Amino acid sequence: MINGKELTTDVYSITGYTEDYGDMDYPLTLEEGEYFCMGDNRPQSFDCRYSEVGHVHKDEFIGKVWIRIWPLSKIGKVD
Repeated sequence: MINGKELTTDVYSITGYTEDYGDMDYPLTLEEGEYFCMGDNRPQSFDCRYSEVGHVHKDEFIGKVWIRIWPLSKIGKVD
């Protein structure tokens, strides 16, 4: 769910299954500028599901998106 609404698209679907919810209390509420990030290897990833990692604040992102490869119909440079 995002903002209390169940996703109705498979854009964020995950292949496979994991019961690893980490040690966070759910449901989570993020403040403005906070992000909940999960690794793409859900059963093995040490990510925001764990209190040692916690939420990621916008100021902590250091990368910049400049090219998109998925979905293939939108591959190319990102402005």
